[in-house]
Amino acid sequence: MKKELRYGKYTDNEFVQLIFNRMSYSEQEKIKKGLDFLELKLEDVIFPKEINTLKGKNKINQIPSVTNNFFLKRLNEKRAQITSNEQGIIYNEFKDILPNIFNECTKFGEEEGDNKEIVSGYESIFKIVPAIRARYGKEIKSDTEDILTNFKNEHHRLKEEKHNLKWKGDQKTLFKISKSLFENETTNDKNAFTNAINNGETCVINSKRKDFFVLLFYKLIEEPSPMVGTEKTSGKGAIGAASRFFCHKGKTHNRNISMPDQMKRINKKLLENDKILQKIKEEVAIFLKEI
Repeated sequence: MKKELRYGKYTDNEFVQLIFNRMSYSEQEKIKKGLDFLELKLEDVIFPKEINTLKGKNKINQIPSVTNNFFLKRLNEKRAQITSNEQGIIYNEFKDILPNIFNECTKFGEEEGDNKEIVSGYESIFKIVPAIRARYGKEIKSDTEDILTNFKNEHHRLKEEKHNLKWKGDQKTLFKISKSLFENETTNDKNAFTNAINNGETCVINSKRKDFFVLLFYKLIEEPSPMVGTEKTSGKGAIGAASRFFCHKGKTHNRNISMPDQMKRINKKLLENDKILQKIKEEVAIFLKEI
């Protein structure tokens, strides 16, 4: 039987290579060294095989663990075989970069617009997380936990939030905002923002203007009279949906903008009295007054 293609286009091997190419050079080096040590291919990590240790009906409800998941079993076995500091560093760097690999898989899915495939990917990740945590516990870095939390939030959003953005104000104001975003070089087309809101098209935000755009978007969804919402809700409902419609240019490809993640970073810097962000915040206020 012919195997179904990922996103209707890629074999497993092609998809794995595509994900690998999206990683930074330093990430690629850590992945290659880690895979060499584990004697695995990246395909074994992204699409781990299950080892059936139960029989009959119980097999269906089998919980992934270090004994019935091929990748986790190898991770566990090789950890016990570490004989030098160098091997320990290679092993730990590879383990810590795992969420980054899965993160690229889900970002790619968002860019392809295949929510079903993304949700399935998240659920595959969640299956192995308990086994990793049970085996390695406190060794998981705090930033790894943050990534896993983001996975859960995105998983919930993708399952529950399928609505497009909706403009709550008058169209004249929307077109004015869209044109102004083009004129101040936040977007590359005077209709880009309008088309994202009205037509569900992807709007590319220039990377240097990303903080400005995120601060502005949060102002546009502010209660009690949000200008942007979704077909279902006003205000905050748009935050979850926004990453489907707004992205910025990375070095190799466009990356969707996660509004909560970006705003968390902005707020942290504002608390540290970051002068550049203070000026950007003032610029947003002036921008809104002129609309």
